[in-house]
Amino acid sequence: MKSLEDFLAHIRCLNIKLWLEGESLRYSATKGALSPALRTEIKERKTEIVNFLHKVTPISGTTLPPVQPLSRDEVLPLSFSQQRLWFLHQLEKESAAYHLPTALRLTGVLNIEALEKSLTEIIRRHEILRTTFSMQDGKAVQIIAPVQPMTLQKIDLSLSAEQSAKVQQIFTAEFHRSFELSKGPLLRGTLLQLGEKEHVLLLIMHHIISDGWSRGIFYRELSALYDAFGNGQPSPLSELPIQYIDFAAWQRTFLQGEVLDEQLSYWKKQIDGFTT
Repeated sequence: MKSLEDFLAHIRCLNIKLWLEGESLRYSATKGALSPALRTEIKERKTEIVNFLHKVTPISGTTLPPVQPLSRDEVLPLSFSQQRLWFLHQLEKESAAYHLPTALRLTGVLNIEALEKSLTEIIRRHEILRTTFSMQDGKAVQIIAPVQPMTLQKIDLSLSAEQSAKVQQIFTAEFHRSFELSKGPLLRGTLLQLGEKEHVLLLIMHHIISDGWSRGIFYRELSALYDAFGNGQPSPLSELPIQYIDFAAWQRTFLQGEVLDEQLSYWKKQIDGFTT
């Protein structure tokens, strides 16, 4: 399960607002932002969320400020979790420890044009999927690239006598192939053809642009877009009001000064007495 902090960060990126009225948890959301799955998870984690909000709200003395869209002409900072991953990457650039792999088995007649169009649309919708990371004035920053059509690497294994071994070999090689955070892309895909109506889609992302929760959203959107584009229909997905970079900037603005000092003080007390 996604950590509570990451779950709440995702909620804020969708412009869903949570607050307390006494012991009651209230929320508001734009139309279409609060999916049935999200609504269920909020209910399941209500006690955890309420306890967290009780701890956080007094620190700032007010409700948390809303996440606002950041001008893309400004310097785009990394979130704290991205900064950690960027630092670790500098230490071990060839490591695959933070690569997120997925293999999807696709059966039936595959519309490759609709599949690639769907992947391209997801990359357009989510700026983080076309983001790279560079140094400016001694600090790591995010660079959002223009949208480029995603073309899958295609490998035909339909005549291979040992398909399973070949698929595993290619999957392993793609998983261990390193990413260059300053150049990208940080999402790559390979389509393996096993037969006329059987394929395997390999997707590898770097953790700095995605996580387990985000990948769930990715694949739900891929399914919806593929169904639409395969039938000649437009995208059924609404535009996103907030992007991850907006949350990263909000986090950097909010967690500083007295708020950061009190947060650090709280966690120092929690780990006091532990040895490393």
